[in-house]
This record gives sequence, C-alpha cells and structure tokens, in this order.
Amino acid sequence: MEKTIISYSTIIKNKIDVSKYYNIYNFHESLAAVRLNRKYGYINKEGKEVIKLNKKYEYVCGFHNGLAMVYSNGKWGYINKEGKEVIKSIYGNASSFNEGLAKVCLNGKWGYINKEGKEVIEPIYDNAFDFHEGLAAVKLNGKWGYINKEGKEVVKPIYDYVYNFQKGLAAVCLNGKYGVIDKEGNQIIDCTFNKISISDAMIIFDDEYMVDIKTMELAYLFKLSLNNETIEKEFNDKNKRDRYKQEIEKYLKEMETIKEKQIDENEKEYEKQFVTLKKQIDTLKKQLEEQINSIENSYVDDALEMVNSYYKKYQD
Repeated sequence: MEKTIISYSTIIKNKIDVSKYYNIYNFHESLAAVRLNRKYGYINKEGKEVIKLNKKYEYVCGFHNGLAMVYSNGKWGYINKEGKEVIKSIYGNASSFNEGLAKVCLNGKWGYINKEGKEVIEPIYDNAFDFHEGLAAVKLNGKWGYINKEGKEVVKPIYDYVYNFQKGLAAVCLNGKYGVIDKEGNQIIDCTFNKISISDAMIIFDDEYMVDIKTMELAYLFKLSLNNETIEKEFNDKNKRDRYKQEIEKYLKEMETIKEKQIDENEKEYEKQFVTLKKQIDTLKKQLEEQINSIENSYVDDALEMVNSYYKKYQD
C-alpha cells in the first residue's frame, strides 16, 4: 500500500521529511496527525513532532477549537495540543466541538459536553446534529426537533427529518413533504414540496423553486427552469438588476442636486451634466427592463416601479 501524503504544498514549503512517516494527514490548526508502525502523533508545519508517536490511540483526528478526537479501546475521547487527554475516552461516538459544544453518544443515546468534559445536555436523544446558529437538531422517539444550548426544546420534535439552520431558517420534512421554518418553529414555507436539494447558497424545492440562503432575511421563492445552469444565471441576473437599481438611484439623487443648482449662474454647465445623467439612466433603465422581460420574476417589479416613479419627474 502506498503512503498517504496530504498537504503537499505545506510539506514542500517547509521541507518536511515525509520518509519518517507512513501517513501524514491534513493540517488543522497548524498541526497534522502522523502515523508510523501503528503509532500516532502530531507534527507542526516545520515538521517538528510536538506530540510524540505512541500506541495509546488506535486512531486520531485533526484539531478543531483546540481539541482533537482520539479513539482508544473502542471509545472516543479528546486531547489538547500538548497531547494531554482532557476528556476521557468513554464515548461510543462523538464529534468535533462546534460553537463550544460537542455531541457525544453514551450507551446508545446522544447528548452534549463542553470543552471541560462536563455534560451540558443529558444524552437522551436517538440522534443529534452539531450546533449551528445556537440551535441543534435532535431526534427523539423517531421525530426531529431543535434544542438550544441549555437543552431547552425550542422547536418540538414533530418532523420526519430536518436540516441545520442557515441565516435563521431551516429546511424540514413533515409527512414526506418539505418546507422551511424559522428559529421559533414558525412555518415560513409550508411543507408542500416533494423534493429538496440544499447547498451553501440555496435551497431548491421540486427542481422548480429556490430560496436564496446567502442574501435572504425573509424567505422568498421564484420559479426557475430545471437545470443548475439556469439557476446560476438567475443569481447573476438578479445581481445585475440590483446593481442597475443602485446605479439609477445614485444618478437620480445627482439629478435632484443638479436641478436645485440650476438657478446658479452656471446653469448651462449643470444642464449639460443633467443631460449626461439622463442618458446614463436611459441606458440602465433599458438594461433593467430587458432583463425583466427576458426572465419572469415578479420580485424585481418593485425596482422598476421605483425607477419609473422617480424618472417621470425628469422626463420633460
């Protein structure tokens, strides 16, 4: 079997002697796990062994938030960057720390501990997710809900399946149908969709409707074609329309200022500036109208309405 060497750029940059180890894993928080003859340790980016190779652990993970998960005698625990076991290996399953807490499984049930190893939320759940935006999804009696960091139930476990919160919203599945809720459990989008696809940027329902996760404060939907290329185009076009709208608003403000100054002795110069701005607005307005005509999206109608209402004042 070949050696597994990861993080080549770091190895080359710092001239780390890869021949010393059978495996060198990815660097996390400036340390990388290494393995040789069933022994594990950690090196820094200069190749110095800061946690010596030892047979104490059967497997180790990368460091996250100052601690690394380690596996010994069929159980998981945590060590710090000095190699000291700060949380004993007593858990059947575990995860890295996220937002100050880690989910752990004890006797088949999931709960949460802090970085001192103190049990913060009792292990009573059938399954659990990491904390995101202050809430964690948990499964109890076959249904999913959400708890806060005090273990208080903030969204009742009524769902078939749920996803992590992003920007204050989470996708959920109820009776086989998908929708979106907020952190109080309010239904923002009813659970009426048959299919869901989630990425960092969007939630797509039934290959037809999309929620923009990156920018939304409140959820909104708009109809799309059935392919990702069109979806990406929609994002790009929306960004263009937003920029056109902002530019038009800027020019309109400048025009108002110029109108006020035309009583000045340099009236001809101001009039010249006014005409130039008017032409720029004509161009931007045309581009905005063309985009709206080519793509049916009602959510930008208000942009045109705003532009037209201001623009009429300067038609004469």
